[in-house]
Amino acid sequence: MIKDFLEKAKNTEHIIATLDDGIKNRILREMASAILKNSQVILDANQIDMQLAHQNKLNDVGLDRLMLSQGRIQDMANVLIRMTTYPNPVGNILEEWTTKEELHVKKVSVPIGVVSVIYELRPSMTSDAVALCFKSGNVCVLKGADDTKNSNHAIIKVLQKVLENNNLPIEIISFLFDGSKEGILKLIKEDMYIDALLTRGGALFNRYIELNSIVPVMRFNRGLCHIYIHKDANHRKALEVARNSKCLIPNVCNAVETLLIDQEIATEILPKLYKIFIAENTLLKGCSRTQKHINIKRAEDKDFHIEYLANILNIKIINGLEEAILHIRKHGSKHSEGIITENTKTAEIFMNRVDAACIYLNSSTKFSDGSTFHSGPEVGIATSKLHARGPLRIDALTTYKYKMYGEGTILVSWNKHFTPIGFFLTILIGSLFLPRLILFSLLPLGYIFYQENINILLLIIPSIFSFTTIGLYSKFIVEKTNNKTLKFLSQPFYINKRKLEKLEKLFEKIPVFSNYLNRSIIGLEQFLSLPSAFLKLPKKAFFVFTTIHSILWVITFSMIGYLMGRVF
Repeated sequence: MIKDFLEKAKNTEHIIATLDDGIKNRILREMASAILKNSQVILDANQIDMQLAHQNKLNDVGLDRLMLSQGRIQDMANVLIRMTTYPNPVGNILEEWTTKEELHVKKVSVPIGVVSVIYELRPSMTSDAVALCFKSGNVCVLKGADDTKNSNHAIIKVLQKVLENNNLPIEIISFLFDGSKEGILKLIKEDMYIDALLTRGGALFNRYIELNSIVPVMRFNRGLCHIYIHKDANHRKALEVARNSKCLIPNVCNAVETLLIDQEIATEILPKLYKIFIAENTLLKGCSRTQKHINIKRAEDKDFHIEYLANILNIKIINGLEEAILHIRKHGSKHSEGIITENTKTAEIFMNRVDAACIYLNSSTKFSDGSTFHSGPEVGIATSKLHARGPLRIDALTTYKYKMYGEGTILVSWNKHFTPIGFFLTILIGSLFLPRLILFSLLPLGYIFYQENINILLLIIPSIFSFTTIGLYSKFIVEKTNNKTLKFLSQPFYINKRKLEKLEKLFEKIPVFSNYLNRSIIGLEQFLSLPSAFLKLPKKAFFVFTTIHSILWVITFSMIGYLMGRVF
């Protein structure tokens, strides 16, 4: 059953992956309009979920996450619209280069494929996940909590209707309504159909998925965040940041759970913090040293391991930077950590040594969400170190592939297959077929040198040097310069495809000769013929060829001219 469901989703992968970005943006805007147009239908469905949640005695935090309002539906539409403002994450050339064999390589961003998002309670996550996956060219397979079944069903129907209106398969947005533990367990075992898994839920829920899934999981851990108020902190900044980090929506993962305060400033700053948090109805817990300064509950060691997701805050007095780092290393969840200080050296030590996805200096941890990182909706803050980290950006839902462009390009192992003698013979025989018009000028020069009784070496040595130099730069000269004289001088040395193609045809006319070479020269069996081998000449071989070419033909033509002067 579930395999049939996932196979239908997988079969739409190629459609969404190649959809034009302009079309995707238009459809996202249509989805936003459809969400607003059908807001009452969605609210009515949500009301059913709320009634059932009250009957099941869901806690206040859960009820708040489950509840939809006209304002939250507007936010859902805004997320879909905002997604259209981000650049297309698919089809971008990330790197580009050409190998020594002239194979052109492009590293191009592509969608992951089929992305499953498993989440709890928040029905707004349904449209958020769709926005991320659709913009990044991925098929999404969604699984929400049973408590949000009616809300999710209403939202999915609206979004799938938009796909239908655009002649796209509704399976691009798939939703698994089997919310049982067995249903989830089956889903996370289907690595043949699902390419990546995103989880958004409590710590135990996420851990269960990680331990049981054979599909690669992007982990979104709990947010046990700290702010360290250093002795060199600006107190006004510290008070404002601490208040904002805890009290602005305290039941979210980027809310701070523990304040660490240097002993040197505890007497002065703790009464001010106490006054602020009491006004915000924050339940404060502190270590024994903190209780000497303000009247609050005792914080046990276990409390520093709790992600409260409520208006509760731990406070601990410490002895400097080193203890702050050690405390965060022991209790932190690698989500978001902050330091308040005016000491730049201390700040850099903290930011370099603390291991977390987001690290803040003199700033609230509330910025750990999608909008700060230009990522669209906040599906989650990735706390793992592989593939994605921090607020999930749309480019984190892409991978890449390499596009390789060749022209009959093959991999050649010259050193492995060619003997020194075979390599020399290949170069020597090949040089016999290359044009040498410019070298014929050495015939009359050799004749003149004999007639004038000039040492022939005075012709041979400078000529070898000149022709070798021109030969080594022949490719650059022929392809880059406009100087006709230099081009003419360089042509005899320039190995280009047009010349070798002519040579290839000559070999085809004399198959006996070609077959003999292939048998005789060790390593030539890699190629169809000698010209094919010349097309794959590495740079070092070209230098050797150019030098041999110059020595061989300069001596040959010079001596022929010299002998002509002697004979005639």
